[in-house]
Amino acid sequence: MRSSSRAAENPYATPTRAHYGCCETEVRYASPNITTINNRNYTVVHLKGMFQYIPTGRCKSGLTCSHGECVQKFRAHWVLVYNSSATLTGPPVSFVPIKVHSHCECLNVGRGQ
Repeated sequence: MRSSSRAAENPYATPTRAHYGCCETEVRYASPNITTINNRNYTVVHLKGMFQYIPTGRCKSGLTCSHGECVQKFRAHWVLVYNSSATLTGPPVSFVPIKVHSHCECLNVGRGQ
């Protein structure tokens, strides 16, 4: 008689972090007031009751994965800032990229001896 339990047929039917070789990422949200680009401070635009939230993801400390090591990855996130040097005829604002923690990735990292 055939088992009706999918897990009994296939041990990967209910995968775990070990099956994927993934590294756990702690996701949080930040709402900065100031950001620094090229040694210049910019005030981030926030309107009354409305904020720019930035999702970030960090590696949990001490993690290992099945195919290498857990490595912190980064990405650019664009935010609207007040910019008095903007030469446009519109409002004195512009978008600037900021470097943020993105996620934790399992990489096969070679080590020289």
